[in-house]
Amino acid sequence: MNKAFEKILDRLEELIEKSYYEATEGSHHAGIRNSAYHKVKKIVQKVAEEYNGGWVPCSVDLPKEKDGIVLICCEDGNVMTGKHSEFDDTWFKGDMYAVGGSNVIAWQSLPEPFKERD
Repeated sequence: MNKAFEKILDRLEELIEKSYYEATEGSHHAGIRNSAYHKVKKIVQKVAEEYNGGWVPCSVDLPKEKDGIVLICCEDGNVMTGKHSEFDDTWFKGDMYAVGGSNVIAWQSLPEPFKERD
């Protein structure tokens, strides 16, 4: 599972634990919170499975024109920047050379640029 999803689950678990101990012992609210956590956990795990390390399988979804340049992963394992055209369902790699649509298997948004922290 992606580290970001693991971190989300850890923080949810901490929140539920804190809420549980703040609830009156024997209160039905503690059980409701615990049940809600387990439901949310299943949802997060399912999304983490679908979006492997941030990669979105093309069979699940395609980027929109407004997403601009994204990272693409091809069947041969090559990773590069590219853009998807909704108009004719064509992929273009970074230098705008057309890539066969079946060749691209997954994509993800570009990460935010690195910034030094104060």
